[in-house]
Amino acid sequence: FWKRGGYADGVFPDPIDARDYLSYSEAIAGVNQLESEHPNRVRNTGIGKSPGWYDKFSGVDRQWDVHLTAVTNDVGDPSFADKEKVVYSLSIHGDERAGAEGGVRLIEDVLTGDAPEVEQLLDDIVLMFLLTNPDGWVSREPWVEIGSQSHDRNFQRYTGGSYGGPIDPNRQYPTIGWTNPDFLPAEPNGAPSLFQDEVPDALSVVDHFRGYENVALFCDYHGMYDNADHMMY
Repeated sequence: FWKRGGYADGVFPDPIDARDYLSYSEAIAGVNQLESEHPNRVRNTGIGKSPGWYDKFSGVDRQWDVHLTAVTNDVGDPSFADKEKVVYSLSIHGDERAGAEGGVRLIEDVLTGDAPEVEQLLDDIVLMFLLTNPDGWVSREPWVEIGSQSHDRNFQRYTGGSYGGPIDPNRQYPTIGWTNPDFLPAEPNGAPSLFQDEVPDALSVVDHFRGYENVALFCDYHGMYDNADHMMY
């Protein structure tokens, strides 16, 4: 995504200087680079797998990590467990790019001193950036075969699951007072094997965050478009 000479030294270019949207592999490489530069403040983890797409070049089904980047001071210290967690779900719909594009850049801004109002919170909280829908992101790659779904060589709203048609990952997370079994709600306890095949991403997200006792806020960033130009403070 680099445009030579077009932006100051860093990992992620300003959007106005970027040649295109970030690819999934570029975003993962970028946050891994930030972890190598700031090992005391960044921890990258794959918490599960996506349903995946068929790779028509290699002839195999491929899955991708549901990726989580945690940002806090002394990330490996036992105090990590006691800090409140603020989770950013980024681009749960793969064709709504603002969450992922803004989220990874906010990570870099915090680490490099360009977001001091957020950085000053890191003694007390953990910021967790969740790449919720890798399938919808990598769908733009030329080797992806989506089957009966219309593939316009762009990002996709859906994951690679196919139960009853394309699976919208925004429907997998049960809400108090509203749960529709037709959408395969992500309840890991007792989920049938069908769920493991079709919505392993959502199951892994729910299972992972149940492991914390102090998730204070879960922010879901879809498109945001022109009515919101900043992340939540």
